[in-house]
Amino acid sequence: QNPTTYTVHWTFNPSSDLPRNHKVKAGDILVFRHGGLHNLVQVSKKDYNACNTRTPALEDGNVTLSKGMNYFICSVDDHCLSSRMHIAVNAN
Repeated sequence: QNPTTYTVHWTFNPSSDLPRNHKVKAGDILVFRHGGLHNLVQVSKKDYNACNTRTPALEDGNVTLSKGMNYFICSVDDHCLSSRMHIAVNAN
């Protein structure tokens, strides 16, 4: 089965075309659309919960989901914490 591609509008209070309950499959693709004010970092659950990481930002905004929980944040300034720039997606 071909992967499904979902767009995430990666800005303050991000929105996406993910299903409401975020039920997606491993191998599906998230395309993060963001401007120069933000970055995208795939992080651990611990870093996601803390809204903090030393992990480098991804070079591009296309992410193939791994099975299980996938966590993403913006690590610019306090965007993750104050502007809710974080998303967790569970891929079955």
